[in-house]
Amino acid sequence: MRSVLAAVHAAMHPDTAAVSLFGEEPGAQASNNQPQAGNPGAATSEEVVMTEQTRPGADTNVAAAANLAASLTGATANATGDLATSIKAAATEAKDRIKAILTSPKAEGRTKLAEHLAFNTDSSPEAAEAILDASPAAGAPEAGADDYEKQRLASAGLAQPVTTTAAAQTTGTLKPSAIYDKRRESMKGA
Repeated sequence: MRSVLAAVHAAMHPDTAAVSLFGEEPGAQASNNQPQAGNPGAATSEEVVMTEQTRPGADTNVAAAANLAASLTGATANATGDLATSIKAAATEAKDRIKAILTSPKAEGRTKLAEHLAFNTDSSPEAAEAILDASPAAGAPEAGADDYEKQRLASAGLAQPVTTTAAAQTTGTLKPSAIYDKRRESMKGA
């Protein structure tokens, strides 16, 4: 596919076979000369000034270029109409997706997360509902420092050994017979 510039150039210069904008290639019509250092706007002696009045068949070339420009304008108008329709369809689809996420029953109690999923992500309504379902609701209490302290105090005695009165009465001397007696007593109850 050729560019618009190449198509207009081909319409204006039908007699050139290989048209190039680079100076080293055959058939190139552009000058490769650099402007002079002292006067950057001055033209060099090798530059060719092209006018339509000096070329034979200039009127037909101008008409061909006008026809090409008109056909390109028509194609652009058709693409613009399709583009407008596509934009409207995409906007409607986006609104429907946002509405589906925000009005989902799983969004109740999770409005901040639902708004984030609706406006800041491209997730589908089904994926957003799955995320909302997996997240805790805003009304559900989260475990805080007070809950931890209550649980710790309630379980504080679980790790401590049970002391009996006989063991509490011993003052540091171990009596093997007392140990065997305690063992026997505990076996009788089992």
